[in-house]
Amino acid sequence: MKQSYRDLIAWHKAMELVTEIYRVTQNFPKEELFGLMSQLRRSAVSIPSNIAEGLRKIIKRRIPVIFRECQRLTLRVRNADINCQQS
Repeated sequence: MKQSYRDLIAWHKAMELVTEIYRVTQNFPKEELFGLMSQLRRSAVSIPSNIAEGLRKIIKRRIPVIFRECQRLTLRVRNADINCQQS
């Protein structure tokens, strides 16, 4: 049986992050709708999307690239969160 991205723990954790980001950002001021809120949501959604795409493209040399991209996006979300907390 083929493994689905939905079987991956990393994908489930990434989806939990997406849900949390959407929950937190719904309380952002309306003027942030197209700014920080949008960037946080897009970055968060990119993580599980990249994991799913990475599994589909299960070429060994491509896997590290996909996970590095996920790490980069995770850092972007964390940095944005830190900037929000400092504001």
